[in-house]
Amino acid sequence: MRLVNRVCIVVVVLLCIVEVCAVDTYITAVQTGIYTVSTESEQVIEKPIPGERGDWKIKIIKRKGGEYDMQKDTIKIWFTPKKDSKGCKNICTFQTVKTVAYDAEGNKITSHSDEFYVDPIFNPFRHTVDDQVHDGEDYVVIDHIECEGDPFHNGFDKLHDKNPRGDATSTPVKSAYFYDEPSLPIGRWGKKETIKKFVSTFETCVICVDTGEILGSIRWQAVSIPEDRGEITLLSEREGEPSETFKKAFKKFMEKHKREKMVNGKKVLHWYCPEVRNWLSGPGGIFGDPWGDPIPEGFINKWIKTEEPRGTRCDSLVVGGLATEWSNLVYEMTGTTEGESLVIDENMVGGGESFKSPQEALDAGMDMVERAAIKFTWSGDQTKMVKGIILTSNKDISSEDVSPFIEVSARFSNDFEILDVYVLPTKLMHYLLELMSAYEGPLITSDGCVTVSLLAGTGTEEAAAFTGALNPEHVGSFITEAASHTKVTREILEIFNYIGLNFGKIAIAQYVPPGEFFVNNEGHPCVIIVVGSEAATMDADSAALLAAKVEKMAVLDAGPVLVVEDTDFDFDDWKLNGGYNVILVGGPVANTLVDSLVGEGLSQVAWKTSKGEGEYLVDVYGNGFHILIIAGADRDTTQSAVKALIQWI
Repeated sequence: MRLVNRVCIVVVVLLCIVEVCAVDTYITAVQTGIYTVSTESEQVIEKPIPGERGDWKIKIIKRKGGEYDMQKDTIKIWFTPKKDSKGCKNICTFQTVKTVAYDAEGNKITSHSDEFYVDPIFNPFRHTVDDQVHDGEDYVVIDHIECEGDPFHNGFDKLHDKNPRGDATSTPVKSAYFYDEPSLPIGRWGKKETIKKFVSTFETCVICVDTGEILGSIRWQAVSIPEDRGEITLLSEREGEPSETFKKAFKKFMEKHKREKMVNGKKVLHWYCPEVRNWLSGPGGIFGDPWGDPIPEGFINKWIKTEEPRGTRCDSLVVGGLATEWSNLVYEMTGTTEGESLVIDENMVGGGESFKSPQEALDAGMDMVERAAIKFTWSGDQTKMVKGIILTSNKDISSEDVSPFIEVSARFSNDFEILDVYVLPTKLMHYLLELMSAYEGPLITSDGCVTVSLLAGTGTEEAAAFTGALNPEHVGSFITEAASHTKVTREILEIFNYIGLNFGKIAIAQYVPPGEFFVNNEGHPCVIIVVGSEAATMDADSAALLAAKVEKMAVLDAGPVLVVEDTDFDFDDWKLNGGYNVILVGGPVANTLVDSLVGEGLSQVAWKTSKGEGEYLVDVYGNGFHILIIAGADRDTTQSAVKALIQWI
């Protein structure tokens, strides 16, 4: 609240928080336990909340005037547990956040962080997108920074968690503490001009990490407008239980942030940072290390052993010998540079030295990148042969270098039929080895359909390898990230495309048309993009992203790519005369043209359940032009498919 002429005003705020404002004045409201301290530059409000297992103290520092950071409120939260000699030694805070953007008229625009920005690539919250869950039509996520392993503010990430943990067993007891200064400055750093207000709602919980028991919960809110970067209001009058949305977001976070690690010959579940890169420090506090601390057994029993088993078994993917994602597809690698084919002799295989862990192999590979290699072999049952792929920087790699690390067994059978080597730049190879570090857990524990061998020192006496297995979704995510590297050429992209199709679950890789579909021989766009007039705003944003990508493919003086609504597109005339290719964004519910193609039996995809994919229809009306449908079951899966397509063209 702002002061007017420095006059003392008493206001009853939401949920009975009484604020008493006065310059250089201290007043205690005995009946509520709330007091306010005001000065020229800030106002401090304190609110105690008694709880069943401990007591809360919330302090809100409301800043007035000044520029930028001085207009950002701060909330400080203490939870003091009740003394219990047999109680919890590690008490931490963590929270969910739901941020909703509004326009000048107060209409809700979106709660998806990618849609806050003109270019989602610059979304600083991109690391949270995969952790989001739905709360009705809005999105909720565990509030965490990039490359954080555990979800706690005062947890065990040595570089990120500086605040003290609570302890109910010590004398005196120790309080769990954290503070927050949420801020989304409007009109800065690429945010959309239509956004005039952000409302972020937080649910802060206290947990005994040793047992996984949540001890209590409170809620608060921060509002950002152009004149004020973050005005905080406490929403809770009393302690509550965590909401079902909180629990759902917590479980979603754990899906991405835990992995098994071999410790003294045993598999131990650890917190894990899935966003680790060579320029980031992992939760363990070592440069580039993605591993956090072991997860306590009590926590595992409470939150993890009750989860439904996840992952994809080989036999669940296979129908009649082929993966269901690919069973009716015909794929030809047009324009792909053929790699060197290695012939593996059964008399030469086996006997190679082995690393104890994937990370040991990866570290050795990064020490001598020019002698490292990654081999993918499809080991699921099949009737169609899938050639194995070796990615390496070793130009002189030979069958003799690879054979010692292949067994005479069913999972390596494809290597004896066809095994192609593709030589990559050393910088790209180093990047792939770094990316593969994120899959150490699955490589050790997975019984997936893709056999992955990590080779180091090929062609030398120190050659050794680690062989593990990944599920197709692991390979798909690995290849999608690999494709973003600056050293990836069109030829290399075609190789990645093959791996994504045959070893991964990148549905979009199956449907990428040739470059001539998007840009003609003169370098001018030759497509029009059609989006549903009644579709979600996200579909229109997806179409705009795709149009921008096609424009970058064209020559500098080429015209813009036209994006139109389905109600403004004469589909009947196009069927007769063509003139350009068509990209349809959104499924049959969102786009009437897609609905028409489904009705005619030309579109065969089950769009209602699609996780995001493309469908390439070649000259179906005999006019010499083609249609590409990019869609999913909803706006999120549609945008995922569009982003995947952008990576592949």
